[in-house]
Amino acid sequence: MKKANAILSIVSLALLSIHALYELSAYVLFYYNPVISKLTGWMAGGAIAVHAVLSAISLFKLSDSKTVLYKRLNIGTVVQRVSAVIMVVLFPFHINTYDFLKKNSHGAAFALAETVYIVFYSALFTHIAVSFSRALISLGKLEDDSKRRSINKLVALICALAALITMIITIKTHIKMFGV
Repeated sequence: MKKANAILSIVSLALLSIHALYELSAYVLFYYNPVISKLTGWMAGGAIAVHAVLSAISLFKLSDSKTVLYKRLNIGTVVQRVSAVIMVVLFPFHINTYDFLKKNSHGAAFALAETVYIVFYSALFTHIAVSFSRALISLGKLEDDSKRRSINKLVALICALAALITMIITIKTHIKMFGV
C-alpha cells in the first residue's frame, strides 16, 4: 500500500502542478476559464483525497507503533503530518476564496483571507518539500543518503520559490480584482 500511495502522491503532485500553473497563468493574464479551473482542480483534488485516505490508513493500520506518537518520530514526519492537517482544514476556504473576497474585500476580512492563503500555500509547499524524497524512497528509487539530502535541499528550494511566487501573484491579483 505504501508503494501505491507513493505513486499516487507523485500523480497528485503532477495534477496539482497543472492546476496551479493554470490558475497562476489565469491570474497573470487576467483570463479565467471556469471549466479548465474546475476540471484541473477536481482532478488534482480527487487524487489528493485518495492519497489522504491511503496515508491515513497507512498511518493507523500499517505503522509499527500502532499510534501516531512514538519515540522514533522525527521532525520531518511531524512536519509532514501537521502540514497535511493544515491543508485539509484550510482546503474549503481555498475552494470558496473568490466568493468570500467578493463579499468581504475590505480591511480586516481581506487581510484575514490573504493570511489564510499564505498559511495554506506554506503548508502545501512544506508538505511537498518534506514528502517528495520519502515517496522516492517508498518506490525504491532513492537509497543513497547523500542523494536524499541533495534532493531534499533542491526540492525545498524549488518549493520555497514556488510558494513565494504563488503568494505574490495571488495577493497582487486579489488586490487588483477586488480593489483593495
